[in-house]
Amino acid sequence: MLARTYNIPEATLRRWKARASDFDHRSRATVMGRGRSENIDFSQQLVEFMEAVREGEYFLTTAHLVTWIKSHQPEWLSEYMAAKPNEVREYKCLIEWCLSFANRHGYKHRVPCPAKASKGELLATQDEFATAFQEKFEHLPRRAWINVDKTPVYYDMPPGRTLAKVGESSRVLETQKHSDRVTAVL
Repeated sequence: MLARTYNIPEATLRRWKARASDFDHRSRATVMGRGRSENIDFSQQLVEFMEAVREGEYFLTTAHLVTWIKSHQPEWLSEYMAAKPNEVREYKCLIEWCLSFANRHGYKHRVPCPAKASKGELLATQDEFATAFQEKFEHLPRRAWINVDKTPVYYDMPPGRTLAKVGESSRVLETQKHSDRVTAVL
């Protein structure tokens, strides 16, 4: 049945089943034992730091990771830097290492979505609005409702990119003091 569904010869399917235990321990990304294990002893703490920063909807950049490493792992940092030929190369390699570390743990550079309020505040506001809207307009048919979306355009934003976990929000709290905003109604 499975062979017919996916147009795979039955002999191939039987061979795959017979060799299933061989596939479990491979290190390719397409099978179960993917990638090599992390050999940095502080990786869990660094990931927890990254998650805490993003959970608070703040910017997360490689500079933040470097600062954390300088503060919490100075021995590892000095060993890492000693292996590089000069200061410029040291810094570039450290930034690349931080970016690779973030990528390995599911963080990618994303364009931040600025927010004036936290997620919790927005959900509470949405619930209040939905209740008030239903009470006020429940007598009208839904086809009579018209949605007008506002599109805010911001100028002079803080950093243009932030590290955010793939599949999760790239929201950041609006921290800029003088942010110009134009609202366009489409």
